[in-house]
Amino acid sequence: MVALVRQRFPSARIVLFGAYPALASEHAAVHSGADVPVLGQIEGLAAQHVDLSLYPSIPVFSYLSIGTAQRPVGDLCEEFLAKVSSVRSGSRVWQVAFADHNVVKRFPEHFRAVLQASIDHKCKVSFFALGTLHPRDLLEDPELAALLQRAAFKQLVFADDRHLPLAAETREQLLDEYARAIDLCAAAGYRRRTDTLVASASLGRPGENPEEVVAFMTNLAHVAGSLMVIPYQPDPVECPASLPLELQNGKLFPFAEGNQLGFRGYQDILGLAAMLNAKYRAHTFDFLGDGLISRLVRESLVTERWDPRNSPGPSRPVTVGWFNKEGKWVRS
Repeated sequence: MVALVRQRFPSARIVLFGAYPALASEHAAVHSGADVPVLGQIEGLAAQHVDLSLYPSIPVFSYLSIGTAQRPVGDLCEEFLAKVSSVRSGSRVWQVAFADHNVVKRFPEHFRAVLQASIDHKCKVSFFALGTLHPRDLLEDPELAALLQRAAFKQLVFADDRHLPLAAETREQLLDEYARAIDLCAAAGYRRRTDTLVASASLGRPGENPEEVVAFMTNLAHVAGSLMVIPYQPDPVECPASLPLELQNGKLFPFAEGNQLGFRGYQDILGLAAMLNAKYRAHTFDFLGDGLISRLVRESLVTERWDPRNSPGPSRPVTVGWFNKEGKWVRS
């Protein structure tokens, strides 16, 4: 990226800041090519508006960053309204997501002010929560789900569990919070077991028990409907000093061997997550549901009757319904 910037702006002074120089300063100084690596934050940067006029064409999607609680609420709303208004003839931002993690807790006034501004100005814009909300946010403010619906939040992808202890009771509590939060969302008008409500689970944390993670993911898919699995990205201090930074990528699961599973085993878990998240007519199948099909699928998996070698032979088929003379489906 730095090389491309130098081609476009050969005389520019390039400053690098953020997680990369802060967590791997020596690596950044040697390999980034930036003129000045900054280890901390740059004071006042969060309050700067993104100048979309510099783009060849206005992007359809844009993040909105609050950055600091000291930022005036009116200034943030002004930036938002400018983004979703027509910057050039026929072009503007149509989709917005907050870039700040844990945005409801950290910036409650700013967050709600932007949503209210969108409602009051009848902005034709769609919001997306991409890992910035927690189920508990909805439980602590039961009116929040309805506000998100009125403000046109089209998708709620909840934050994953990487900040929570690896304990059975912690996961049980999180499942309970998800169940109650999903109920609130459904009451506000969101559809269950669709892409509009997505739970997230972290995978590949050091010291995790893969079997417990699989059980948690399965129960999470049952409670929330849709599931997103996010590989755990470690801090460099969590990894052995001998492991190159390029191999600390969470998608390579650097703790796989230590967790007694291996990289291939983690790939199999990702395959399970894809199956749990598979959709038919936009809805996921509930493997832990109480319906007949769910029970038959679970029985087949436990007894391995899906394997012809384990089949007891011809037996009376299970009748779940039939078509009557009028051509209507009748349940048994």
